[in-house]
Amino acid sequence: MMHVLTRGAIEELNLGRQVNSPTVQLIDIKRIPAQNCDRHRLILSDGNNYMQAMLATQQNALVESGRVKKLCVVTLLEHLCNEVQGRKIVIVLNLSVLSPCPDSVIGSPQRLESDVLAAAAAAAAAA
Repeated sequence: MMHVLTRGAIEELNLGRQVNSPTVQLIDIKRIPAQNCDRHRLILSDGNNYMQAMLATQQNALVESGRVKKLCVVTLLEHLCNEVQGRKIVIVLNLSVLSPCPDSVIGSPQRLESDVLAAAAAAAAAA
């Protein structure tokens, strides 16, 4: 089964725009040890671009059970975007895992550069 990602969702999230229930691929997951409760850093991809995210600790069981894993495709049901140390980070509050998990990265996602985002925001404001 081929999953269709929400193309353009990562750029929209980076620009601070609301994206309703985008479908994205988790191209990386890393456990971040913390004093009280471990966190999980995610790399979200829409097939064109990728960005960092953090999984809400309430969702840690999904990673620990193996249900959320590298390369899986998910729909973000609840999320918000915060700026942390000058970078936009999506906080994933709730998600739905789509099955089956692909064997490879979908598309050829590229990291969004801040100057590209600034130019896109300026162009959108001028329109």
